[in-house]
Amino acid sequence: MEDNPYECLGVSRTATDKDIKRKYIELAKKYHPDVNKDSQAQKKFVAITNAYAILKDPEKRRVCDAQLDYGFSGSQQSQHGGQQW
Repeated sequence: MEDNPYECLGVSRTATDKDIKRKYIELAKKYHPDVNKDSQAQKKFVAITNAYAILKDPEKRRVCDAQLDYGFSGSQQSQHGGQQW
């Protein structure tokens, strides 16, 4: 799954909260394991849910944007005492 929550949801970084929520609901319905029996559906659903959890929270979204701007990965954050999204 994508490490970038924007890519995971298929929205731009300039997407509004309303756009993000709309896309999350659309994808959650499509990939919910009770609806989609594909073997990868559950993993995709979890990734979508995690991405939405980041982007719906203003502080987590701000941290995410900063990390994307400066190219920090999870391993770099750990070395510098940072937190993954």
